[in-house]
Amino acid sequence: MPSNTVGEATAYFDVQLWPQWSIAIFGGAVKAERQGRGFGGACGLAALAWCFDQLAVARICETTARDNDRPIRLLSRLGFVQIGEVIAVKPDGARRPSLYWELEREARDALRSVRRTG
Repeated sequence: MPSNTVGEATAYFDVQLWPQWSIAIFGGAVKAERQGRGFGGACGLAALAWCFDQLAVARICETTARDNDRPIRLLSRLGFVQIGEVIAVKPDGARRPSLYWELEREARDALRSVRRTG
């Protein structure tokens, strides 16, 4: 399909919510041919706003493969802090060493304030 087809998905976002701890874990991806154009950042900012402002979570967690540079740069730009490493289990049962990241609502709010005042 041509890339300008109406209704074509550019990216996806998924969230797991743990309300008892006020935590969300999210992930997502941008289609390969759309990467490098700012979609990841825009989707990431929208996802953060939705999780913090609509779901009212206190913390968002994420994992990335250790060698996956784009999401590592994106999470850093969004304000996530690398906490450590974990062994992630993929849907097919495969295991991979991954970086573990967190972003607290207060940290996101402070970053937004700094960006606004400039």
